Amino acid sequence: MRRLTIIPLALLLISCEISSPKTTAITLLADRTDPVITKPSLNDIHPFLDLKANPNTGVEITLQNIGHVDYNPLYRKHLKGSTLLENALQRQTDIKRFYTALDTMITQANTRIYNYQSSSIIVPLVRQLDILSRSKNTNKIVILYSDLAEFSDFFNIYDYSSHLKLQEQPLTVARLFKSKLSIPKLHTVHLHIIYYPKTTPQNRTFHSMLQVYREVFKESGLNIHVGLDQLLN
Repeated sequence: MRRLTIIPLALLLISCEISSPKTTAITLLADRTDPVITKPSLNDIHPFLDLKANPNTGVEITLQNIGHVDYNPLYRKHLKGSTLLENALQRQTDIKRFYTALDTMITQANTRIYNYQSSSIIVPLVRQLDILSRSKNTNKIVILYSDLAEFSDFFNIYDYSSHLKLQEQPLTVARLFKSKLSIPKLHTVHLHIIYYPKTTPQNRTFHSMLQVYREVFKESGLNIHVGLDQLLN
């Protein structure tokens, strides 16, 4: 009797895998206001996909540059999910082509010349987080390459008094950010912030901005990581 029960359950699990493969959506946000900021890399994406272990996974990659204009173009590459019944050799070919196209897209974006001097970072970030939060993808990830230096209508990090307030009262700055932004629920989204300060002042400013981000997104449930694996508590 128990054996007969197990067989239908196994068939149900197989049918779910056949009809609805998992999907992973990754958005790359590249701050182009300073050439020393780390650039997106295909190697950063590989750990989140693991297409060798899970070759049937569908993938959506979006790349957007951050600069001093409100809207920058979105560049996308898509690998359609497959099922267990499809040709495995063809799937491997499709995956190789996808990685090649993705590498080309990232390389072309990194080699362009940008004349951006400053930009809001959190406004385009919130916009993309909101889009991901409403998607039906299984895994939702944003990788933000930025020093988080905010230059927007409501905060100018290059202004002396604003910078001083950031250092001394980061929670006050966070309240200002929250009053100007509409933060959606983000429990299903992971944010990875990639930046490597070169000097002590850069490190201090980046740490203060991380405090602001932690407070701004605290109630949203966003999972914030510094680097590709360190969780920001």
